Amino acid sequence: MGEKVPKADEGVARFRFRAIWTALILNSQFAIRTLVRLGLIQVVAGHLHPIRITAAPSRVTCPVRARSLTRMILQPLAVAIVLAFAVRSLVRVYAIPSASMHPTLHVGDHIVVVHDAHPVRGEVVVFRSPGSRDELMVKRIVAEPGDLVATSNGRLTVGSHALAEPYVAEATASVAIVPQIVPAGCYFVLGDNRANSYDSRNWGVLPRELVVGRAVMVLWSSGDGGSEPQANATTVAPAPLARGIRLERLFKLIR
Repeated sequence: MGEKVPKADEGVARFRFRAIWTALILNSQFAIRTLVRLGLIQVVAGHLHPIRITAAPSRVTCPVRARSLTRMILQPLAVAIVLAFAVRSLVRVYAIPSASMHPTLHVGDHIVVVHDAHPVRGEVVVFRSPGSRDELMVKRIVAEPGDLVATSNGRLTVGSHALAEPYVAEATASVAIVPQIVPAGCYFVLGDNRANSYDSRNWGVLPRELVVGRAVMVLWSSGDGGSEPQANATTVAPAPLARGIRLERLFKLIR
């Protein structure tokens, strides 16, 4: 397809065409000289030729292309940065240094913790120690606000009913708990390794505002698990680089 000529140029072209044919028909030297002076025709080798009319090419401005390229690069980068900050504020990874949550969590497990302001009974949570706000701990919620928690024959009871706990190391290993109702805005937390855990039986209920998040998955597990520190060292440390990854614990959901 040829380049389209604007309407204004089309009118001029029609005028030139008619003028040229008029001059040819009249064979008037005066008319021909007039058309040459007006620039409507030119004489080449004794022959008349109309001057070709072309539309002015559209102008492409380089700054527009430069801005488009810059926007194409910067927009995905900005989105990636925002998403990275959002994920970092909602998801954390911590390492388990003690056996107080065995068999659910092993020494060397690196757990994924998501922000959850209202965890419920049965979930494993990471929280700031009531005794030292700079120390992080990990335990399981066994009673929520308003629950009556106690023990009977070494078994944990909530609301006078024995709580089914398939996750504990020994079902009858709970130290006696004086019957008590969990206050509003607090949780009663215990380690799954009841015989070797420093928890609400020792320092009382856990205020909700100290909860950092809910443990959802073992991302990976490093080390051989042979050297286990004392259970009262229940700090959850920021995850270091993995050494000797245990494949059987990769991406294991925490229940």
